[in-house]
Amino acid sequence: MRSVGYSLRTAIADVIDNSISAGASTVAIDFGHDPHPYIAITDDGHGMTPQTAREAMRLAGSSLRTTRAASDLGRFGLGLKTASLSQARSLIVVSKTATTGPVAYNWSLKAIEKTGRWTLLSPPLDALEWLTPYSVLRRQTSGTIVLWEDLDLLQAQWGPSAADLDRAMSEVRDHIGLVFHRFIDQRASSPVRIILNGHPISANDPFLSRHRATQVTGEDTITIRGETVSVQGYTLPALNKLTKRELDALHVAGTPTESQGFYVYRAKRLVVWGTWFRLAPKSNMRRLTRIRVDVPNSLDDLWSLDVKKSQAQPPPEVRNRLRKMVELFTAPSERVHQYRGRRTSNDSVTHIWNLVEHDKIFRYEINRAHPALVALADSLNSEQLRTLNAILTMAETGLPIGDIFNRLSQDKLNSNDEIAIDQLIDLGYSLRQALPTTDSATIETILRTTEPFVNHPSLDQAILEILK
Repeated sequence: MRSVGYSLRTAIADVIDNSISAGASTVAIDFGHDPHPYIAITDDGHGMTPQTAREAMRLAGSSLRTTRAASDLGRFGLGLKTASLSQARSLIVVSKTATTGPVAYNWSLKAIEKTGRWTLLSPPLDALEWLTPYSVLRRQTSGTIVLWEDLDLLQAQWGPSAADLDRAMSEVRDHIGLVFHRFIDQRASSPVRIILNGHPISANDPFLSRHRATQVTGEDTITIRGETVSVQGYTLPALNKLTKRELDALHVAGTPTESQGFYVYRAKRLVVWGTWFRLAPKSNMRRLTRIRVDVPNSLDDLWSLDVKKSQAQPPPEVRNRLRKMVELFTAPSERVHQYRGRRTSNDSVTHIWNLVEHDKIFRYEINRAHPALVALADSLNSEQLRTLNAILTMAETGLPIGDIFNRLSQDKLNSNDEIAIDQLIDLGYSLRQALPTTDSATIETILRTTEPFVNHPSLDQAILEILK
């Protein structure tokens, strides 16, 4: 039972599921080494009576066939026990309700080995006086503590020192911020505060849904057995337009390229992310696409949800619909990555580069009709013009497309688009000087429809400076 496959982060997440299902508004995760290594997860939910707490310690105490509330994050009735014992040899649950005092129950693998029987212990409450969360619980109207001691497997994986536990819990913080981001988000109808050693965990929104450049594709729905599965597409902003903090938030399954695909939520809790379920290959062109799939817990049996609630597979009727949606949802990401120099019938922008295609063969050419090049060409004699064309051809044939592709596929960022406002003004002023007979209105039109000016957010300010 200890080898189901929990990691520390998935084990703690499973316990938090119970806290949220119990109506908690605050969940505190505390860990320390005094008087011995421990992890305690405390909530202010409605708590459990002595009888309910005893039943909660029973293995598989909840039937799969039991109808659950829509907000219930539980599944098999195993999570509390298997998650806890996957990390520790001792599990103590302390709980109280608004009408009953605190009660404690303990599964101790040491006691089970000694007696050879599955004997549930009931430790005296005064034995918990050393635990700060217990003092917190006594002051609350209701709530529950899940205490792990004798952290043998945790220490075997991470190490025995306080620094090792700190490092392990740092990974937990990142995982909790992602998996429960829709509960932590203050925009939620009933936000949940999750605190790690006194520090609130921030929500990690994998869609950057608040970013002004994030594109949202219209919501679609799939109906199964009278229940609704909702699907929402997101196209992330171009990576080179994001801050370091925003970029870090996108590394949820590795690199942004590895993190593309479906994000499946069960009752708003993230269970699977960064996969196309083999409905489409991962590619650089799709790396900005993330699709949110909301599934009610009443369809658990169809999604093959595992005990850890970390793996799921869509049923055939959902897969068929998702397959048809992939192309629709990935189209915006592919448009972002298509080179801006490609000419289309409705493209009014004068680009620096043009894309020339024939069947499956393509090449990039510097746009000889760009106003800056036209102005330069007009000032050259025939010999100088031949030299200019030779240099442009050399630049075109020497474009390191293979190296560019390799770097982009590693999610390295292109900084070529970054140009300061003073550089933009100098460039525009030089262009204006090269066109001495052109009136200001025409110059303004050229600037508003020509790269690189058209790509700059401070275009209006630059134009005013150039036309002075």
